[in-house]
Amino acid sequence: MSNVENFDPRQLPAPLPAPVPTPVAAPRPARSGLYLTGGALALFLAAIALGGWKHHSRQLETLATAEQHRAFVPTVRVATVGAAG
Repeated sequence: MSNVENFDPRQLPAPLPAPVPTPVAAPRPARSGLYLTGGALALFLAAIALGGWKHHSRQLETLATAEQHRAFVPTVRVATVGAAG
């Protein structure tokens, strides 16, 4: 009473297909933080440049005013004073 004698391979269930591996994407570095840092750095450098430019402009104005004060010669009208009488 062995089932080996009645074995028929055509009656076996079909083998399961091999599982297809899902492609795993390589992890990407987060770039949003890089963009945010770059933007903040650009704003900071622009503010420093603007402050330096304003400082330079005011320094030139101060030097020009000092030169005007140094070169100032007052003009005084002088008249001959005669004897009273």
